[in-house]
Amino acid sequence: MLIVGFGKLARMVTSVNKDVETFYVYNRTKEKVVEAKKKNRNIHIVTPDQFSSFQHIFLALPPDGLITFFQQYGAFFQENSLFFHTATGLTKEEVETYLPGHRVIPLKYAGHALQAMRENNGNTFVIPPGYEKERQIIEHWLGSAFSVVTGTEEEVLVANQVAVEETMKLVAQVTERLDERKIPKSIQEAALSHIPAGVVHAHLAGEHGAFAKKILEQWQKEKCDET
Repeated sequence: MLIVGFGKLARMVTSVNKDVETFYVYNRTKEKVVEAKKKNRNIHIVTPDQFSSFQHIFLALPPDGLITFFQQYGAFFQENSLFFHTATGLTKEEVETYLPGHRVIPLKYAGHALQAMRENNGNTFVIPPGYEKERQIIEHWLGSAFSVVTGTEEEVLVANQVAVEETMKLVAQVTERLDERKIPKSIQEAALSHIPAGVVHAHLAGEHGAFAKKILEQWQKEKCDET
């Protein structure tokens, strides 16, 4: 598997995935990869003249970088190579226009790459139905730190967007309330850096404490009364 691009998503995968012996990485600028290689000896830098050696490619580029890369290097790959496409801003059909003669598989990340690195937990990639063979390939490569589930590109886009929008509103509201109470910034930062993530994890695991349970029950009651 060749990783193309070395932004937050690729850095997270190479950091969290402990099952791969060698990560083959190409990035337009080598500095990031060279720096990462100092901490992770499993990273191996690849140059364009080696692209033809890889049939499976993990595309970790933003939309604009992805298009530029294909225009410059698309012809360097073997025909019918398999490209796992992760950019949420481009659909499979849009990417295929730049990769004639190759297979494009949508593989979208449902989560936050930096948070995954902090937790050392890869979280979830989503692949559409109908790609069972390709799913097995990417599951094997991603390893035990990740899960791969079935879903659509649109579902991941909506889930990520809503989660970011509502979280930003939450942070703004909490900050405003704490400012009104004249809580020092150091205490605000300590609370915000732990409590929201902790409450969410507890909610997903059904492990709320008494205070959180009381708030949830009150909110659910108010919601029922409104209807």
